[in-house]
Amino acid sequence: MSDAEPPAPRGPNVVPMLRRLGEAVRTIIGLVHSVEQLKNRNDVLTTKVDELQRKIDQQAGQLEVLLRFVSGALDDKIEKRAEAAARAAVADLEKKRREKPSGKR
Repeated sequence: MSDAEPPAPRGPNVVPMLRRLGEAVRTIIGLVHSVEQLKNRNDVLTTKVDELQRKIDQQAGQLEVLLRFVSGALDDKIEKRAEAAARAAVADLEKKRREKPSGKR
């Protein structure tokens, strides 16, 4: 019955080693917790970025429609002014031709 040997006495380095091991475990647990928080924050930010991208796409579409409208309106206005200028030039030429005395007879 007394064949069992008593446990070996702890060396003087065991307590500091256990303390460092505990600090390492605490650091790892803290890092795991931080990673989980970052994952959650990343999910929230990804959702927000997706929402903002949808809004940007929608506004880009609206801007494209407005640009087409303005461009069309300007093209129409330019065309009307060009036609008016051409009519005025033709009328001016006709007027000058009528006023010119015909020297040939």
